[in-house]
Order: sequence, then C-alpha cells, then structure tokens
Amino acid sequence: GRLVHRRLEPGTIVLGRAADCDVTLADPAVSARHARVTVEGERVLLEDLASLNGCHMDDRRVFVAELRPGAILRLGGTEVHVLAEEDAGQAAARPARMVPTPGLAPALELLRLAAYSREPCVLTGETGCGKEVLARRLHELGPRRNGPFVAVNAAALPPELAESILFGHQRGSFTGATETHRGAFERANGGTLLLDELGEMRLELQAKLLRALEEGAVLPVGAERPIPVDVRVVAATNREPLAAVASGRLRLDLWHRLAVFVVRIPPLRARPQDIAPLAHAFLAAAGTAARGFTAAALRTLGRHRWPGNVRELRNVTVRAALASTGPLIDEQAVRNALDEPSRPPEVAPAEATCLLAAHHGNIAAAARAAGLPRTTFRDLLERERRRRLSARDEPMEAEPEPPDGWNRRLRTRIAG
Repeated sequence: GRLVHRRLEPGTIVLGRAADCDVTLADPAVSARHARVTVEGERVLLEDLASLNGCHMDDRRVFVAELRPGAILRLGGTEVHVLAEEDAGQAAARPARMVPTPGLAPALELLRLAAYSREPCVLTGETGCGKEVLARRLHELGPRRNGPFVAVNAAALPPELAESILFGHQRGSFTGATETHRGAFERANGGTLLLDELGEMRLELQAKLLRALEEGAVLPVGAERPIPVDVRVVAATNREPLAAVASGRLRLDLWHRLAVFVVRIPPLRARPQDIAPLAHAFLAAAGTAARGFTAAALRTLGRHRWPGNVRELRNVTVRAALASTGPLIDEQAVRNALDEPSRPPEVAPAEATCLLAAHHGNIAAAARAAGLPRTTFRDLLERERRRRLSARDEPMEAEPEPPDGWNRRLRTRIAG
C-alpha cells in the first residue's frame, strides 16, 4: 500500500473519499466526508461526520475523541496512525496493517485481553492467515507499542548460527565472530519478540529458549554473565501444538510456558464474510484504476477455497486489479487471476425445459436467458426428453400376490 504523511497544523483537516477533502482516502468503505481532525493548541480532536462505517480508535467506535501519539484510527478499511513528530520519519518502514473483519472479532477480543500483559502469547493458524499481522496488532494495542517489534522465523535459522541470532554472541566467541552481536532478545528489549514457525525450532534450541523465558535473561555465545531482558514473546505456528508435542517436535514444558494466551486464527474459508472487505481493502491499497468489484466477481471470490488464505486473496486481488481497465473488476478478471477456467452457468435439464416453455418454444431466446450456447441448451433439452421417455417406458411394479389363504377364500366365495 501507499503511505501518506500529513503534518498536523493548527486548524481543521477533513478526511474522506470526496476529492475536495483535505486528505482523500481511496477506500470504498470510507464516506465522502468521513471525519474531521481539529488542532487547538496542544489538543488534537477527532470528530465523526456522521459516517456510514464510523470511526474506530484502538478498535473501539468513537464519535468525538482526543488523539494522542500512538493512537490507531480505522476509517472504513483505512488505518491512520497518530505519530509523534520524531516517530513520523520511521513510519515508511512499517509494513501493511491488518483489516479488522467480522470473522476475526473473537481473535481480536482475545488480543485485547492479552495486550496489557507481559506474559507470552501463542498464535496458531494455517499458513497465510495473518499470524504476523496479528502479532503486530497485539504489540500495538499494549503499552509496548513504542518499543521495538522484532520478528524471527525459526524455520529459517541456520543450525550453526541459531543461538547467536536469538541470544547474541561476544567478539571472538567462534570463528568469524569479529564483532559483538546483539541477538533478537536484546534488540527486542522493552518491546515484543515474534518467534514465527515455532514448531520448526530444533529441540536443543527450545531448551535454551525455555531457560531465557524462565529467567528473563539471555546468555550470549561466549559470554560469562547473562544479560537481563524485558521482552514480551509471541510465538506463532501453523502446526497443531498438542500434535507437535505428541510427535516430539515441540517440548511439553516449553508449550506450557508459552501457552498463557492461545489465539486460534480461523482460515479464510471458515470466515467467508471477511472475503469482500479484505478484497476491497487490498484493492484500495493497490493504487490501480479499479475501485470495486462486480457482484459476480465477489461471488466467485466467495466460492474459492483459499488454501493460501489472506495472502492468496491479496495476490489474486492485485492480479485482477492490474488486468482490469475499468472501474470495476469483473468475474472473468477474477477467474483469470485465480487461474480458473470459465464455467458456464449450471442449468438443470428440467429447468431448461421450463425456460423453453416460458419463451414459447424459441430455443435461441431460452438459451440466451440461461446464459448458455444454443448447442449446450439443445443438449440439456435432449437429456430431459430421454429422461422422461425412460421414466414413461419403465414397467409398472407388479402388485404383490396375496397369501394363498386369501386366494382360497376368494375362490371359495366366488364358487359359492
């Protein structure tokens, strides 16, 4: 996405989708004139201008609120970060932010509960469902938001350097250690350390991680004394943690030490209500000519299973947007981005017969109404005709013979 910085000067700033706003937000979820920010001396006030989707500050809806450095606003699908002047220059290095959606509401509620604790937190979910983005959200919601956020992928740690990367090393502690190195724990001091792909970490390193968590200190390679650290550890894994424990990939004692807060992130296919708002947010960030989706395009997105989750949805949205020339992304652009073949509408043979009757036997008109080629429509009619002929020609099921006793009594009565 594109980051836009605006220095707050005394006076008012109107934010919205309209072209005459002081800050124009290319977001379909933002109202034409969404909010007003007023600077009065040292005070900065936010006012909701009767917007449709509201103003949210730190995930709570507000109508009038005072803004302070560190606050995170959400206007529609757009996030606005209030920064102190000395922090503004660092904002360009920040990654894209998450889009709060209905399907993530339970997970976000757990994150809010965990935010003001320094205890570890575990995020579980499939690849691509946004674990690192939620880890950053947890960091930003709590008192450590102004501290560092350091992410380490445990699956990518070289075995010979893993301990050094996490805990640091002293100069001369091993061949090639020409300088003292601060490990991830030290660099995250006062903030949050994300250990991604925890289930891929080697068992001997897990033991040293457990010691660091228990003691609140790390021992760099080659050092004689441990270094105290104040770090909030967030672990993420795409494995089922208890299954990893049972298979011996994850230490049980480390799991119990980390699993103070466990937040399970559902896959995108389990929260279809999130697909449209996420797609619109990704489209707004893409900066292309397209500004929305046709209804058919959104239905196609909703039918996809999304094995790559949110990451896949973002890639598909960007591909479809780049291939579209008009203001709306259509169904064919989405299918091309998904690499799906075009499928004709599904019409049952019996439905084809009804359509033909409704168009007074005009096959061409009925085929157009069904959205099918005429030859395909004729095939459906022929299939329905054969089915009816087959049903008519089937022999009727014979009635069962009554018991012999009934036959004898019936013959006796007739004879009498």
